[in-house]
Amino acid sequence: MAKRWSKLKKEIESLFFEGISLAVHCTDMRKAIESHKYNGGQHYSIQSIGVFKVVLGKRIIWNFPNDFIDSENRETWPEQRPYSYNVSILNRIIRDYIDTPKNELFSKNFEQDVYGLTRLFLAADRRISIHKLKQYFIGIENHAVKAILSERTKSKTNLADRS
Repeated sequence: MAKRWSKLKKEIESLFFEGISLAVHCTDMRKAIESHKYNGGQHYSIQSIGVFKVVLGKRIIWNFPNDFIDSENRETWPEQRPYSYNVSILNRIIRDYIDTPKNELFSKNFEQDVYGLTRLFLAADRRISIHKLKQYFIGIENHAVKAILSERTKSKTNLADRS
């Protein structure tokens, strides 16, 4: 995981606007799960789960799974649904964003991204001007997207707007 994650991390972060300090972090954890509880199996299976964070400066603006667990199921999630997420799903979302051509980013439906991660990447993408991004995100109430756009606006040299 470490070698592949570091390559993926480097690729996605290379798309971020240079004037902001935005980073994506992943901690991989492996957890033994009793298969017979969930799918009739007789053995334990090892599932790779992880903690993903998007950090702007020193502030965590997106945290998975913590931001997606509500107070009602905090004690039992993901034990109730252990297969509801794993590291590979979020890695595929990141890879899908990286592989999407610039001209398709506004129109593409990132089907697996129920977490809003690609919106953060889009707001930080150096290939897209801040003017276009502000128009696209009008009316969006997402604190993380707003924080990224605010940082881009504050930056003295917005390279994407020059081109």
